[in-house]
Amino acid sequence: MNTETELREALDNLKNQLDAKLDSKVAKETEPLRKDLDATIKAFDTLQVRIKNAPTPIQAKEQSFDGQLREEIFNNTDNFRKLQGREIKSFKFDLKAVGDMSLSNVTGGSRAISPGLVVVPSDRRARYVRDFLRIGSMEGSYLPILQDNGGEGAPAPTAEKALKPQLDYELKEASAKAEVIAGWVRFSEQFLDDVPNAQNWLVQKLTESYMQAEDAQLLTGNGTSPNLSGLNTSGNFTTATPTAITDSPISKLIQGILQLRTLGKNPTGVIINPADYAGLLLNASSGSGVFDLPSYVSVSPFGQISILGVPVLDTPAQTAEVYTIIDNAGSLLAVRQNVTVEFFEQDTDNVQKNMITARVESRITLAIYGAAFNVKGSFATT
Repeated sequence: MNTETELREALDNLKNQLDAKLDSKVAKETEPLRKDLDATIKAFDTLQVRIKNAPTPIQAKEQSFDGQLREEIFNNTDNFRKLQGREIKSFKFDLKAVGDMSLSNVTGGSRAISPGLVVVPSDRRARYVRDFLRIGSMEGSYLPILQDNGGEGAPAPTAEKALKPQLDYELKEASAKAEVIAGWVRFSEQFLDDVPNAQNWLVQKLTESYMQAEDAQLLTGNGTSPNLSGLNTSGNFTTATPTAITDSPISKLIQGILQLRTLGKNPTGVIINPADYAGLLLNASSGSGVFDLPSYVSVSPFGQISILGVPVLDTPAQTAEVYTIIDNAGSLLAVRQNVTVEFFEQDTDNVQKNMITARVESRITLAIYGAAFNVKGSFATT
């Protein structure tokens, strides 16, 4: 018998004994107590139902990258202490020309570290290119894929006894190689000891630096190892065909979204540079100069733009005046090794100099299933 069953039976027995031994007069006086007991039993039953119906790990909503990072930092606090005390030589955790760092990297003020000083928060962006992509796992060094390479023919009305039209589809076998994106930093134990919140700041700084490099690769990687083949790389997109080169940015994005739909795809995201994002928000009427956005362009209270229901992502990794409209069904960010931050005490002369090395890395690939899933264009008017 489990603990929950025993507790439920004990509550029921207590209620039955109370009912049996109390006369009507006492029962009236203890009515509030009896009601409280009934409420307790009912609340216990409700709790059991909630526990039984709680979402499993598979049902639970997936954590954001930033949420996973905060959780892993918290979970590894003891490991930081053990590394400083030399109880362990290294540790790591998964997240999905530089010099060594020491107190000399902290400048300003009359003392190395002022009392009550709080380290400046690390750079953190709201979203990344990976947030607009499908993410999966892979085995081995290469992810084999079949790319949609077009075809001929189409269904058509057919008369009785007439020959029905034939179709064919062409598939191209290809593979995407897993590539490593990595970097490292070395810092003194005194830096870790004396700078408030230094360990959290270092982990966040490393992962943000990694995400910037990943965004650049996912968009503009040239496909020559060790680079990924990015969304904007030749062969991975269809060139946008606006009505005129002088069309406004919003007009070009509308036409690009509809062009992708014409190709039989479902646009899921638009990726532009922050300067171009600002241009959309500040779109003004040529006559009055008043900010003016068409009704099919929506802006949330937090500044999130959607065009025809398609969300727009701004990232510095996107080249200025370039836009990429994607259907994420046509690409897959395949992960061979999750984003990992690892700390080492032993690295070259670390032990002699009381230094610690931290490394961030992952091994991923971007598989593109066909150029028709992405439309790339330019906001330039000349």
